[in-house]
Amino acid sequence: MKVFNTNKEYCQGVLHTLYKKLTRSIKVFLMLFLFIGFAVQYSFAQVPSCNGMMASKPVACPNDHIVMTATQALGSNGVTLTWTITNNSSGAFFTNGSKANLGTTVTSIATDGANTQLVNVGPNGTGFTVTDQPSGLNALPCQASVNVDKITVTANAPPIKCNGGTSTVTALANSTFNPGEVFTYTLYNSNNTTTGIISGQSSGIFTGVSAGSYYVIAGGADAGCSAQSNAVTVTQPTLLTATS
Repeated sequence: MKVFNTNKEYCQGVLHTLYKKLTRSIKVFLMLFLFIGFAVQYSFAQVPSCNGMMASKPVACPNDHIVMTATQALGSNGVTLTWTITNNSSGAFFTNGSKANLGTTVTSIATDGANTQLVNVGPNGTGFTVTDQPSGLNALPCQASVNVDKITVTANAPPIKCNGGTSTVTALANSTFNPGEVFTYTLYNSNNTTTGIISGQSSGIFTGVSAGSYYVIAGGADAGCSAQSNAVTVTQPTLLTATS
């Protein structure tokens, strides 16, 4: 047992012991703090999450092929991505360069950054949602929705009253995406050529139409989608001839 000669030596010894203990505690605390910091940083950097998704066409036409791009976070390289299509009123499905129907669920192996899937929009409206779910603990998914601008067109025309006269073809287009969408109408004859009648291009009401078979194509302003109407036959009465 060490014997101190003076109170001063005793105090110095106590202070020295406390200093060593305090220094050791600070070192342990710093090491623990650095370890926790690196662990948290590593865990966040390595979560194979999806940072966002976008569609090459947020508003598409029926049967369009669009590309869905999901951006994977760092640490996603090599994990499995499960892609699904939900809320699918349009009949969309995943496809490939051969235009095969791959269904509404596919998987792929991720790379850090952009990952893509090709989607056939389907024939109907009004849209669908694509979700990308990376595998792994705490991995966050991402998704994007696509609207489908499905257009329908109806057309009709009353018969001509007198032989050699004309009638009026009236066409009306509707959109599943935007009820107020603006359309451009074009009147075609049975030979699939335009009639040259421009009276109804903005209204869908074509005047001065002679007897024959016709149809109307309406093009929407929102996404550039178009649709063809039913066939319209403009009839006229038989030419009357005088008899003696």
